[in-house]
Amino acid sequence: MSFFVPDSVKGVTEMKKVMRPGRSTSAYVWDIYGGVLPTEPFHKEFGTVNIEYPCPPSAKASKIDVHGAVWINAGLPKIRTKKISVQRTFQSLTTFGFLVLSRPL
Repeated sequence: MSFFVPDSVKGVTEMKKVMRPGRSTSAYVWDIYGGVLPTEPFHKEFGTVNIEYPCPPSAKASKIDVHGAVWINAGLPKIRTKKISVQRTFQSLTTFGFLVLSRPL
């Protein structure tokens, strides 16, 4: 979420404007550098043949330590970060390709 905007702190600050005081909020990100984007198989193959592919504007904010700092710097110091591992299974390569290529990243 916060890595899709050029200024991650500003993006979270904007989210904060609609948060109720005393309530919690949550967000998730894919660790781009950890290889968990849904499009990672494509990115990996592109890298083997030196094809550059675009990353979101604030890709570094996808790292768990940087992501936590973004929220703190946006004025939300009571931040907890947690890695959640998931596994995706697709019926076919065609289904996977359609789902991946029909979305950004």
